[in-house]
Amino acid sequence: MPLRPVEFHILLALAAEERHGYGLLQEVAVLTEGDLQLEPGTLYRALHRMLKDGWVAESAWGADWFTLSKVTLSWCIIVYGLAASVLPVWLLLAPRDYLSTFMKVGTIILLAIGILVAQPIMQAPAVSSFASSGTGPVFAGSQLPFLLNNIARGALIEPNALLDRLKRGDIFACLDTYDEEPLIASDPLRSLPNVFLTAHIAGGSPDNYAAAALEVVRKVAAHLAGEATQSISSERLRTMS
Repeated sequence: MPLRPVEFHILLALAAEERHGYGLLQEVAVLTEGDLQLEPGTLYRALHRMLKDGWVAESAWGADWFTLSKVTLSWCIIVYGLAASVLPVWLLLAPRDYLSTFMKVGTIILLAIGILVAQPIMQAPAVSSFASSGTGPVFAGSQLPFLLNNIARGALIEPNALLDRLKRGDIFACLDTYDEEPLIASDPLRSLPNVFLTAHIAGGSPDNYAAAALEVVRKVAAHLAGEATQSISSERLRTMS
């Protein structure tokens, strides 16, 4: 069967030893002295054809490292669950948060450099008419009134600034979390007509409520029977996420 030039050079690159995808790209470039620069898509489409025709075969190299038995996977999950439940939040989440921050800041820096290098021409009116005309490309209608929905963290919003803005009457708010909980009966938010309040129930579902109620019944029954029941201490609560 005749081979295409791409497939021929892939076979030459594989003649000496097994190689992964990036290694194949590099070896083909070396063998052709840079005349043939394969793109990843071209490489893997060619490998798919060659695998189907029997010219190449999948390698089992490294398979033992990533093929785990059911028992091993079960123990890994148990160990991970134990570590996640006893480690303090700052130790468990801080490394991930730092990594995420570096990635975001790095992306912003690269975007800024790209703008300076490419210098794209951007032409737009100084003032958009969408806000007043109600014919915006994303949504129709004026910007005000709009709806503020907070079901994440009450401390994200400064309460006095939110209250002052709500008293103007040009925005609506649906709030499920608050800076201090529970929300006291005399809180001014309770008397505003443009505010809808819920008692921190975001994420609740009938299944979750039923499971929680069943767990409460089990704990009470165990306590009445004189059995030891697990309780959450202040120290344990501090380390929970």
